[in-house]
Amino acid sequence: MKVKKRKGTQPKRKVTHPKREGAHPKRKGTHPKREGAHPREPEFRKFLGTGERLESVYTVGVYSALFSNKRVLLKKNLSHSLITFPYSDVEMVEYVTLINWVYLFIATVLFVFAYSFIMLVPPSETITFSLSSSEIVATHGGISGTPLYYHLFGFTCFSFGFWFLFHFILSLFGKLRIELQGDKRQIEIPAKYNDEIPKILGLLERKG
Repeated sequence: MKVKKRKGTQPKRKVTHPKREGAHPKRKGTHPKREGAHPREPEFRKFLGTGERLESVYTVGVYSALFSNKRVLLKKNLSHSLITFPYSDVEMVEYVTLINWVYLFIATVLFVFAYSFIMLVPPSETITFSLSSSEIVATHGGISGTPLYYHLFGFTCFSFGFWFLFHFILSLFGKLRIELQGDKRQIEIPAKYNDEIPKILGLLERKG
């Protein structure tokens, strides 16, 4: 009996498995952002620990105050300085404005002394106190006729006067003061009063 050869081969059957209900879709790229995440969380993600999420961000002076679900992080802008503490360590928080008028008074006195020693020394006193050749001999009065140590003392008064004046200006801005439990450590941040200060005070009082 002759057997006829079949030309070609049978087509391959396509076997497809039905999709399982609840199967995870293919991932493309990165995971989607967590729902409810703070918009600035990616910026400060490296400062947060495992399971820690960012809730609020405020600007206090030269610091960025980060409030997570576990603790407070004070990140100094343009620096690597970072202060952290849990909410339970907050003993007291307040915003104070103590204008240091004493610094202004001291600065004024120093400026007057500096001006007096540099500009108001008469030529006659220059000759009287002339004890060495290193001093400038009075010829026409004024600065040219003042001994060298008068100039040094006057400029020293000016330097300290500017230092006290600078700290007086800083006292006009006020400070956010946070006192912590345990070692009674106190954190003071010079900052101008704005709308964010009451929010920070209220948040620390509720969670502390």
